[in-house]
Amino acid sequence: MATTTTGRSEATGAPHAAEHTLGRHEDLGWHLGVLLRAYRATVEETLDDVPHGTRGYQVLVTVAQGEQPTQPALAEHHASTAPS
Repeated sequence: MATTTTGRSEATGAPHAAEHTLGRHEDLGWHLGVLLRAYRATVEETLDDVPHGTRGYQVLVTVAQGEQPTQPALAEHHASTAPS
């Protein structure tokens, strides 16, 4: 199969597999996204039995550490750490 100077197959116009794969291996952002999604899925599955899932676990940890003396302080703390 012949290729053009652009690195694409003349028959299909698609990039070569090796070229496509090489781009993914060099893309740190893509790899971090894959890692984050896998981590999040694992954590959510692990915390299925905890009321309110991940957020409920975060509240329980904060309460157990005793860092927030009142419920309003706890709410303010978790509002400031909530993902945007």
